[in-house]
Amino acid sequence: MSRALAPADADILCVTDSTEALQRAEQDEVGVVVINVSDPRVKGLQLLRALVINRQSVMAVAVADSGDYEVALRAARMGAYQCLLRPFADQDLACALEGAMTEWNERGCSVQKYRQLTFAHPGKRIIGNGRAMRETFRRVDLVRRVNTNVVIRGETGTGKELIARAIHNNSTRRNGPFVKLNCGAIPKDLLESELFGHEKGSFTGAMQRRIGRFEMADGGTILLDEIGDMPLELQVKLLSVIQDRAVQRVGGHDRIPVDVRIIAATHQDLEQAIEQNRFRQDLYYRLNVVTIRVPTLRERREDIPPLAHHFLQTFVRITGKPVAGFDEDALRLLCDYDYPGNVRELQNIIESAVVFCQDGVITPADLPRVVRNVVGRPVREVRIAAGTPLEEVERLCIIETLKHTEGNKRRAAALLGISEKSVYNKLDRYNISLDGLDSMPASESVLSSAPDRYERV
Repeated sequence: MSRALAPADADILCVTDSTEALQRAEQDEVGVVVINVSDPRVKGLQLLRALVINRQSVMAVAVADSGDYEVALRAARMGAYQCLLRPFADQDLACALEGAMTEWNERGCSVQKYRQLTFAHPGKRIIGNGRAMRETFRRVDLVRRVNTNVVIRGETGTGKELIARAIHNNSTRRNGPFVKLNCGAIPKDLLESELFGHEKGSFTGAMQRRIGRFEMADGGTILLDEIGDMPLELQVKLLSVIQDRAVQRVGGHDRIPVDVRIIAATHQDLEQAIEQNRFRQDLYYRLNVVTIRVPTLRERREDIPPLAHHFLQTFVRITGKPVAGFDEDALRLLCDYDYPGNVRELQNIIESAVVFCQDGVITPADLPRVVRNVVGRPVREVRIAAGTPLEEVERLCIIETLKHTEGNKRRAAALLGISEKSVYNKLDRYNISLDGLDSMPASESVLSSAPDRYERV
């Protein structure tokens, strides 16, 4: 193989076993590895796991014996860029390596940024180098250089706070404070005081002066999490702070200058909130100078193995249990699950699996039932007659999706691409009862239509 690749513009290292391969990978910047996964002496699958899953910057081309399809399939599931079955031509190997090198070069820039942007804060970091996360890192790398306001959008559990911290920690404000406030977790009557502070005696219980989060964040960054839950009357005051760059404490008269960068985060559809008069349009335009969308975990499944191993190592250190890793079936189940709770749900799943693991390797039996059962369940086919009213189509899709998720509204919302609250609203609107879901007819108007008018959805 090395002789066949000699004309290529690349440095080639030849090693005899997996131990030497790992040592050379530690010493040299290895971009692509060719691994014999059929030879038990080489322990190719173990080497593949060590290099590809644990090292996000390495690409692998697996080589398997003719007919060894099971091993080739396992290598593909573990992240091999391509698997070649013997016998193959030199040109096949050259093409596979060229593709792997191209992918590695594309990752190279993002991996460097990924490493720069990982130190979100002690104990937590951003993990991911798939295409979706590379775009997110690219936008973070651009926005960190300026002081514009940012809106981070994404479902619950995707890591919006980590992205906000990465922007702050890699910006010119990194030596200033990073202050977080969850606008949905504080009662409406106290939120104004939390944001802007209050003077002594300004309301019952105000025994002394208190500075607000904006003053705390002076010279740094403030993260307004779940900005969509902020009451309208406070949105007006926040708009004034953005325009005047000054705050006024509750019960006070002085305008206090503040130099703060605002990062707002939300899982809500702010455009819809504007239409429903729940969010001010002028505030939206003031905040939404730059938007960063954090992808869901189901949109970046290639990042599930490294995330799973990261959480595994974390909980092994915490619990002290000797758990070495995942078997192939468990890893496949983890990669196929939809994760309505995103990265936070994966973290909880791995913590649970470590607790229940007894044999040193996590198997499907150690995973929650929802992960084991959802994979392989046939997706229902919905047939809609041409001319069916759109409201009826929506009702039918909601019913069938809830049947598919066994009534799990959070998973149904994730599959439908809407919020969980929207699912509740539509259940009320269409008078859908979860109790009689399985016996509920799909739609008499649809089922009575002629079969030749059906369109498959």
